[in-house]
Amino acid sequence: MVLEEAWPASEDEGGLSERPADEGFEAIAFHGTVEVAYAQFHLQDHAYRPTMTIDGLAGLVTVRPCELVLVTGRQYGPVGCTVVIAGQDPGAELGWYEDVEEVAFASPTGVVALVGRGAAASPARDIDLVAGPGAYRVRYHARRMDQAVDADEDLVVDDYLLQIWPAPEAPRERLKVTSVCGRYWAELGDVRAEAATPPVPAGVGGDASVAGRAHVSEALAADVSSTFWSHLLLRPGDHVRSRRAWLVFRSDGNLVVYDEEARVRWMSGTAGRGMHASFQIDGNLVVRNGDGGVEWASGTHGYTGNFLAVQDDGNVVVYRADGNALWATGTNH
Repeated sequence: MVLEEAWPASEDEGGLSERPADEGFEAIAFHGTVEVAYAQFHLQDHAYRPTMTIDGLAGLVTVRPCELVLVTGRQYGPVGCTVVIAGQDPGAELGWYEDVEEVAFASPTGVVALVGRGAAASPARDIDLVAGPGAYRVRYHARRMDQAVDADEDLVVDDYLLQIWPAPEAPRERLKVTSVCGRYWAELGDVRAEAATPPVPAGVGGDASVAGRAHVSEALAADVSSTFWSHLLLRPGDHVRSRRAWLVFRSDGNLVVYDEEARVRWMSGTAGRGMHASFQIDGNLVVRNGDGGVEWASGTHGYTGNFLAVQDDGNVVVYRADGNALWATGTNH
């Protein structure tokens, strides 16, 4: 929820280096102020749906389903913010910012919005990403976080730069950590990332990536609280997951839900018959045999806009577009 007024930087400060046009597309999509509360604002994809989360923040940037939670020094009030979209890595502005962190972000729609918090926040402004739906890299720069902690409520002190460009999924990287605030969030994020690393269940392909080798439209990182899928194809060894649930199509033909301790919580009972599992465009989750016949189905076909959620509470749920649940494994714990 971004304020419309532009927020001018001081004349003696930098933040965006000049680059020749032939180095690829680059544009300032937003330059202004964002209202924050609890030292946070958000970058959300249009596919974002609110969910209950039990996990804490994972650094200056926390990756959640279709959302990034961005930490600020100021607790409440306006902060400066600039968003740059580019066709390739525009280069980090390390000389102008004290703390820099970058993460992978999947955009199912190719349209995101800056979303502020608090009573003074105004409607969000849409930002069209250069490559449409797909995988992106988001680099978050911060400066004057420490000075903003005790600043006057209406004075803009800390400011932030977001760079967004198409890029394959890659681990989180902290390019620069200087401030007291930055060090605190980096250390906390490292502790939580280590604690969140689960055992790998049986049946998961050894070379499978975080989002599995599944053929999907949304590829989400492993450190999110839940994952959502509009369509999905799982072959033997493929999986998708959240923190507390792994949905795995095993090589024996069974579709299985494991918990974070690699214990079986639910299975389709299709061992010896299933060839692949899919969440279809018609909203049905099915296991098919080698002839294309259905061996098991959730029975949720016929609803436009269904989505499959592999949730942080351990449950796997098929929802209608309006958010009402149609089917679940009942594996929440």
